Amino acid sequence: MNKIILALLAAIVLVGVGMYIFSSAPETAQNGLGEPGEPEARVISWEEAVERIKKCDVDMVFQTHALDVHLYLKSGERVRAVEPSIDEVFRVLQDAPCPQIPVATE
Repeated sequence: MNKIILALLAAIVLVGVGMYIFSSAPETAQNGLGEPGEPEARVISWEEAVERIKKCDVDMVFQTHALDVHLYLKSGERVRAVEPSIDEVFRVLQDAPCPQIPVATE
């Protein structure tokens, strides 16, 4: 009986230590849209995303089913916005004065 209690206490301590370690780690990309260990994309407004596209400041666009639009900027930064409706980013890209910007969807 003492061995069972000791094993349970050890498990609780290990889980607690693991939770502490992971909660203190910096937020990193875990969504497949960035390299492992890469910081999460900075969130911007949809209006700012539209302006970035219209200014041709974007190298590539990735759109998710959840309306997230990831912009890979020419500066190397990756930002994320939420489009107001599905495929709105395609309408914005169609009206942009830039050469064709590559787009990926999930």
